[in-house]
Amino acid sequence: MIEKILIFFIFLPLALFSSPKSGGNYFLTQDIIGSAGSNLLTGGNYSGDGVIGNAISMKLSDGNNVFEGGFFSHLVSTPANFGFSLVNVSSFSLSWQDIYNPGGSRYELRISTFSDLYHYLVYDSTSGYSDEFSNLTPNTSYYSFIFSNYMESDYSYFVSSVAVTLSAPVSSDTFVFKDIGDKYLSFEFPTPKNPGSSLASGWDSLGLPKRLYGLDSFLYSTTVYIAGGFDGVDYSSAVYYTHIYSDGGFDGFKIAGYLPYGVYGHKIFATKNRLYLIGGYNNSGVKNNVWGCLISTDGKISNCKAEQSLPSPLYLSAGGFYNNRIYIIGGFNGSAASSVYMGEVDLDGRIINWTSLNTLPSPRFASASVVISSYIFVLGGNDGANPASNVWRTQISSDGSINGWVSLNSLPVSLHSLSASAIGNKLFAIGG
Repeated sequence: MIEKILIFFIFLPLALFSSPKSGGNYFLTQDIIGSAGSNLLTGGNYSGDGVIGNAISMKLSDGNNVFEGGFFSHLVSTPANFGFSLVNVSSFSLSWQDIYNPGGSRYELRISTFSDLYHYLVYDSTSGYSDEFSNLTPNTSYYSFIFSNYMESDYSYFVSSVAVTLSAPVSSDTFVFKDIGDKYLSFEFPTPKNPGSSLASGWDSLGLPKRLYGLDSFLYSTTVYIAGGFDGVDYSSAVYYTHIYSDGGFDGFKIAGYLPYGVYGHKIFATKNRLYLIGGYNNSGVKNNVWGCLISTDGKISNCKAEQSLPSPLYLSAGGFYNNRIYIIGGFNGSAASSVYMGEVDLDGRIINWTSLNTLPSPRFASASVVISSYIFVLGGNDGANPASNVWRTQISSDGSINGWVSLNSLPVSLHSLSASAIGNKLFAIGG
């Protein structure tokens, strides 16, 4: 009888074999996650690792060993193909792929408007491969970060992606005309959902022809007017102007014309091709005069003519312009004033009357004011004894009257003789 002897050769990768141990025994295991290996124990027995990612064995007193699952160190991998799968006005979705991490791995996501991982706004954790974030600001850059987490002990490196949420649409009935001239239209959105611009660079510098303080300025279409002021000796009557280009650049200041007299602490406004001078102070005292000068097509002004005077003399007032109405707020005439006056401009550009409105919560002069949409904001100023940090707001009604004043968060410091401006829905207090 002939017996057949079958001999099988199995070729195993070298990586599966552990190195010889003192006891001469080996224990081989398939490398499921991690690399196979063994650890020498006192009793001469060996344990294999790599079964569940570098599981560490524990030595017992009798030389036996067990698998210990208390610590893992198999270095989870970073998610792949991470990015935005859908972007809307106030939300976006993220997705990613990961085929190398063990079951139970979680993915930690952080969302920020900063380009670093640690200044995050929103945090989320998921075991899936997608996530959605909502209630975000339109037209805003969002940085998204993701990293893998296994059993709160192993973490991968993070990867990031950036996208900009879509701009919110503007309804046809949500904007109003702010001013209408012969060469331009000025309108604004009362309730903008999209964020405004911000100061992203340093200040450009453009010197005036002479040193002045107590002057006033006004932007009319694309022309900036600066008028009056005091140089320490004389009150100036000069009116300077410069044009602003579409890229934000501007020319040097040139003479546009002259006011009826030198003046300091006054207000100027421009609308319907007229430049207005209101109140102020010079050697003859505090003024309640109002003057109007025609603006020519090249930006220069004509001789000024008298308009309807203010109800009382004032200088160092704050002011605002909205919907063909001029507002003179507070001021000084021997003491701080709390009065608020509205001057209405007719179709021909003449100020036809002045009306007293709701007064300020307390007297102020040398404060700053800004009109944003239909709201007037008054910042800082002086109460007659000390600088103030108050910020007040009121809303303009359709007939030009104003509601009561509301107190808002104060300025960080008390300031008077400051300036203020608005860019989009952001309010800036400057100097003082």
